Amino acid sequence: MDADLTAKCAYIFKRLNADKIKSVSVSFSGGGDDGTLEISDWDVVDKTHVYDPMDYITPFSWHSASDTKLTIDELISNISEEILNFYGVDYCNNEGNEGYIFFDIENGKIETQYRTYSSATESLYI
Repeated sequence: MDADLTAKCAYIFKRLNADKIKSVSVSFSGGGDDGTLEISDWDVVDKTHVYDPMDYITPFSWHSASDTKLTIDELISNISEEILNFYGVDYCNNEGNEGYIFFDIENGKIETQYRTYSSATESLYI
């Protein structure tokens, strides 16, 4: 991973650990032109704590310092896209690929599981 992605991951883990969040799951599924990527589960230690990821503004922005700062859930989605790019997974553009990214905050681990579909046409000329 590059330094920018590593810094984003370190920030997310530190911030979510401080908020007593054990894990975050992000699911993705291909189909159509864009596919879907969404945060599918937050595992919070203290169920009475109201945690709204849209309220938390991070020091990271979309593309440059002048862009709007990201919220926690936007940053997690951004990191997830970068992780899929890192592994070369294209879940969009009618590929039908699917899987999840599991941010295990307690153990400092990001687990990515994916299934990809591919097809090929080969011609042999004699």
